[in-house]
Amino acid sequence: EACYELAAARAYLYTLFHKVLGGEPTTELLAAIGSEATAQAVGELAREDDTLASFAAFAGGVGDRAEDAAFVEEAQEEFARFFEGPAEPPAYPWEGPYLTRETMVFQPNTLAVRAAYADYGLQVRRLKHIPDDHVSIMAAFMADLSERAEAALRAGDFDQGHDLVAAMYRFSQEHMATWLPEYAAQSLHVTKAVLYPQVIHALRSLVQ
Repeated sequence: EACYELAAARAYLYTLFHKVLGGEPTTELLAAIGSEATAQAVGELAREDDTLASFAAFAGGVGDRAEDAAFVEEAQEEFARFFEGPAEPPAYPWEGPYLTRETMVFQPNTLAVRAAYADYGLQVRRLKHIPDDHVSIMAAFMADLSERAEAALRAGDFDQGHDLVAAMYRFSQEHMATWLPEYAAQSLHVTKAVLYPQVIHALRSLVQ
């Protein structure tokens, strides 16, 4: 049972991080961050991780302020600074710049990430408009593999479950652990951390 619950918790959190890092925050999304479902998923994975344990308390506070219009506006403004511009973001939200020190999108690593998605029949919805190595897209891929792993384990197909968990590990090591620590560190280069630095640090810890 524990392995099913861990897979389900990973699927839930990767899906949540995909949504938070991929679109402007709304009252509903902020409420989801602070929900009991989030608390339970974090609880499954935070027993030996101080950053995730801290995120659980932070997430509850976000939920408490989800109806606060001023807080929602602060979160939306921070989202724009991190992901939309027009100014340079505190940290680039895709893998390429951390490997090559060049800020352009669709670098050689992008094709490797795209191939990893294709191995599981997946493709970025807005192909060639959003870089495949964007942090939100990577989180969505990990969520998909987690859901498949949970389904395989519940069906008693432990070989497939093992293979999917191994695929998650490979992808996390080859394309997420390579840059998320630096991304998280750079995300703190802000006057005030409202939501996104905390989420990025939690994602980094989940990957680790």
